[in-house]
Amino acid sequence: MWEHLYSNIGLTSGHGFVESKPEGYSFTIIRNPFDRLVSCFYYLKAGGCHAGDAEDALKYDMTHNSFEEWLRLAYKNPDHYLEQQHVMPMMRRIGKREYFDHIGLFENLEEETKKLHSIIYDETLEEVPVINKSNHKHFRDCYTDETASIVADLYLEDIRLYISFLTQMWVKCGSLCIFSYCISEKPLWALQDLNL
Repeated sequence: MWEHLYSNIGLTSGHGFVESKPEGYSFTIIRNPFDRLVSCFYYLKAGGCHAGDAEDALKYDMTHNSFEEWLRLAYKNPDHYLEQQHVMPMMRRIGKREYFDHIGLFENLEEETKKLHSIIYDETLEEVPVINKSNHKHFRDCYTDETASIVADLYLEDIRLYISFLTQMWVKCGSLCIFSYCISEKPLWALQDLNL
C-alpha cells in the first residue's frame, strides 16, 4: 500500500534497516507482535505476493507446518527463522524510536494513513486501499499458552515497544478510558483489540 500511495516521493523500503535519523519526514507503523506474526505466517504460507515470498515459505518451513509447529521450530533456531524479512522482530529494523517523527499503530492504519497523506501531500485521502490482507482466524485463536510464551520470549523488545507506545496514549474502550498492562519478564501476550 505504501508503495502505491507514496512511490513518487522516494519512500524507503519497508524492509530496510534504519540506522540513523532519515532526512526529511520519517515515520514507521508498529503492530501488535502477536497479531503481526500470525498475519506474516499465513501470508507467506499462502505464497505471498512475490516469488521470493513463496520461496521463503519453503526455506523457513512454513509451507508444510502449522503455525504452532513453526513457532516451536523458530524457538529452537531463532537465528535462522527470524532472519526472514516479514517475521524479523520490528526492533531490529527500526532501531531507535527517536529516529522517527511519527510512530503509528497498525490497528489504526486507516486513520494513520490519512494523517500521513495529509502531512506529505497537504490533501485529504478519501479511501485507503487494502492490499495483501491475509486470510486466517483471529490471532488470539492461533495461540496456546505455550506458543504465546514462545512469542513473548522471541519478540520481547517488540512487545515492550508496543506496550510502551500504548501507555502513552489515551485508549477508549467503550466507556472506559484507562487501560493497563502488566509489564514483566513475560509480558501479557493477549493484547486487546483497540479502537483508537
